[in-house]
Amino acid sequence: MKPKQKCELLDALTSIRAFVPRSQYMACAQVIGQRGEGADELQEPILRLKQIIDTMPKTYEQEGLGDAAIVHLHYFAPSADWHITEQDVDGGVDQAFGLANIGYGAELGYISIRELCSVRTVEI
Repeated sequence: MKPKQKCELLDALTSIRAFVPRSQYMACAQVIGQRGEGADELQEPILRLKQIIDTMPKTYEQEGLGDAAIVHLHYFAPSADWHITEQDVDGGVDQAFGLANIGYGAELGYISIRELCSVRTVEI
């Protein structure tokens, strides 16, 4: 891997850290050291996730769109799904907005990505 590529991947890894559950983050970190055939395909999702997080709307930017609001991140666990349409107004992880379904029907509201990422069974 060229130094520029490695620098870009390390930057991406730093950017996505707060949005990715720990076990998946550790797997992403291992990918950076991968070499050989297929390494680029393993690294591409990390760069794509950074791009999604960097460009997704902030809170209230999709207000009024209803069913036309675009889901940018999808977190899931056994029998539960969280569809994130907007990230925290400051780009943080404490108050994202989206649709949550934890087995009792779907509900729109504010979702803490920090909390989601702290649950062992949640994946992105």
